[in-house]
Amino acid sequence: MENSLSLNEIIGTPVGDEVITTEGAKENEELSVCSGDGYESSVEILDINSDGDVKNVGKFISAKQARKLKKKEKKLERRSRIKPTPNLDGKITCNNGLNCRQGVAVLANNYCKDKIQFVYSDEKGRFLHVTFLENEKLYNIISLYAPNTVAERTEFFKFVKLYTENMDNLIIGGDFNTSLSNLDKGGKTKHIVDEPCRKLYQIVNDNNVYDVWRARNTHSRIFSWKRISNNELQQSRIDYFLVSRQLSPCIQNVYYNLTSLSDHAFCYIEFKL
Repeated sequence: MENSLSLNEIIGTPVGDEVITTEGAKENEELSVCSGDGYESSVEILDINSDGDVKNVGKFISAKQARKLKKKEKKLERRSRIKPTPNLDGKITCNNGLNCRQGVAVLANNYCKDKIQFVYSDEKGRFLHVTFLENEKLYNIISLYAPNTVAERTEFFKFVKLYTENMDNLIIGGDFNTSLSNLDKGGKTKHIVDEPCRKLYQIVNDNNVYDVWRARNTHSRIFSWKRISNNELQQSRIDYFLVSRQLSPCIQNVYYNLTSLSDHAFCYIEFKL
């Protein structure tokens, strides 16, 4: 039996205008469906970032866009009452930290839930490690949310490097709060190779993982986070997946969907296991 594993990460600060993009996606694959021959197998990674100021929402969308969004929400609500969305049953493994200020989680549907095992989470709600067992092969899935400050982010990436250095079949997804190249920055903001960036490079080089989307879109530009500050647009690609190179043949697709529900984009990666 051939199955597929779909990972999705989202960071949730409501803001921005909705744009759908398939950049990085294969032409013959649907955006919202990941299915194999037999059971549909999916694991969804959700990173919850509560640092945003939702009071600023009105500054970023017009009244017309707000009405459209409200109409869409009401339509989805009516549809869910009439016909509940399938595949929402399952198991949530989450880490909200001691202060519940931020958190990360892994959501598994009914097919996957018994194959997901909790391994470790930190006390700050920034790191969660679970394993996924499929066809007698163990996959290490890590959902993370890196700190905003340089000093904290440096220490965090040091920890991530040591924690993952001997792991096989590694899939790390989340908000790294760090760009990896000049192509990952837009506007007047520039890519800076600071200490957190160097630590992240060490993870990539020493732990045999790579940025899948960038490897498949060498010269393309897309941004997973956007905001307006002092009337200037700031944007960068700081949400991505780092995956063990040995899993490269299994990766079917990787792409971004920008959404009005957050100032961060959805990032999708699909595996055929």
